[in-house]
Amino acid sequence: MMTNKEKEIYKKDKSIHNELLEMYRDYDRWRNPNIPDEYRVHKPSSFNNFKKTNTLEKLIVSFLRHEGWWAERTKNVGTFRDNTFNYEDVCGFKRQAGSKGWTRGSGTKGLSDIKSVIGGRDVSIEVKNLYTKDKIRPDQEDYRNNIELAGGIYVIAQSISGFVEWYRSNFQTNPRQKEFWEMLRNSKGRKKTVW
Repeated sequence: MMTNKEKEIYKKDKSIHNELLEMYRDYDRWRNPNIPDEYRVHKPSSFNNFKKTNTLEKLIVSFLRHEGWWAERTKNVGTFRDNTFNYEDVCGFKRQAGSKGWTRGSGTKGLSDIKSVIGGRDVSIEVKNLYTKDKIRPDQEDYRNNIELAGGIYVIAQSISGFVEWYRSNFQTNPRQKEFWEMLRNSKGRKKTVW
């Protein structure tokens, strides 16, 4: 059951969600000017369920890229190691021995979920979803202090509406937005798009 505060934020998220859909449509019209509106995809897959943390991260990155700023998701996940092996014992039974486990990631502990550059400033965004009641860990708090001591900006995003409000109160759309879109469209290698 959602609290009154969560219901209020959900309504704001819904309206921001619709605004993001309209931004997506504007970008799609710019990117594919020859496709009539009735044949366009009306909703990208990243918009499926904005209550999930994964979707919230995708929406924030897409929003920032739409505004003309660089943003990317970062992960510091270790590697899964399967050191098991099968053998046959003296009675002819098949057995398995060894271990499975995760090795530690190579990045800094507490690394933020999203890295971005907005208006020439390094912005680290930690996503702690309001709907899933995520909490910040001590190592993430240490990382936040290090970023802020170095002159960077560290933001904790709990909802898409809260993040967009923070962004609009501190920054504005990149004046070179269309140039940034062109750069993404023409980049070699892995396909990079705004949405």
